[in-house]
Amino acid sequence: MNEWKKWPIELLTKDDFPKGLRNISNPPARMFYRGSWDEKLYEKTITIVGSRRMTKYGADIIKKVIPILVANGITIISGFMYGVDIECHNQCLDCGGKTLAIAGGGLDTIESQYNEKLYTRILESGGLVMSEYEPNFKPTIWSFPQRDRLMSAISTIGVLVIEGGIKSGSLITAKFALKQGKRVMAIPGPINSMVSEGTNWLIKTDGAEMITEISDILKETNSVHVQTDLFRDYADLSEIEKKIIVVLENEAVTVDELGQKLKISVAEIGRNISLMMMRDLVEENGGKIYLS
Repeated sequence: MNEWKKWPIELLTKDDFPKGLRNISNPPARMFYRGSWDEKLYEKTITIVGSRRMTKYGADIIKKVIPILVANGITIISGFMYGVDIECHNQCLDCGGKTLAIAGGGLDTIESQYNEKLYTRILESGGLVMSEYEPNFKPTIWSFPQRDRLMSAISTIGVLVIEGGIKSGSLITAKFALKQGKRVMAIPGPINSMVSEGTNWLIKTDGAEMITEISDILKETNSVHVQTDLFRDYADLSEIEKKIIVVLENEAVTVDELGQKLKISVAEIGRNISLMMMRDLVEENGGKIYLS
């Protein structure tokens, strides 16, 4: 489980910091890292942050965004914690991309067995795990906010907030980015979701650009805008399928509940759901039907 320990811990001094890290008002004295140092990793980067209580909505957005970012040669930076961070790192690696994890503790302290697997995957793929703290430093309540200033500083494209509560670490990263003159972007979310309160607030107060298409993220980069819409166009659906989508856009329900709401037989609902699953429009989880 501890394959990552085979990589030695290296020391990076201020003279060798990425440009963004050198230019902040309170840069670290030095950085520790594991992995293969490559300055190309820092040429085109985006920091993605979000809730540790990641919802299905957040996971779906990540699955849409990451492949196109990776296809455009963008390094994904995140915070190596459970929830949105880990999902971003893993999706990036699944797509053959490079990812940089900035830890809130020392490089010899990790939070879980699951993170051990991810740690090794990042290093094997040519990515890096970094920290400003001594290798055996255990993360504390203050070390994570300190880490957030580094995550925003290293990004060249900016900071994308997927989900986050109004007092979350994601908003701390966004606020550091704004102070550093970085671009901040946010995904709008349901107004009844606690983990969308922060992203919606950023958009409402002009603290962040609202992102509804991946082209919104790539517009200031020399990138290829392909398959960019985050929210599917349902114009080609049958009437029954459109009715099903309308229900599922509000909540996940069972097949029986769909039949009751739409006044359509369960057999007919089941047949349509099967066809929609084959087209990756919906999916079933725990007996309920969700938008895919």
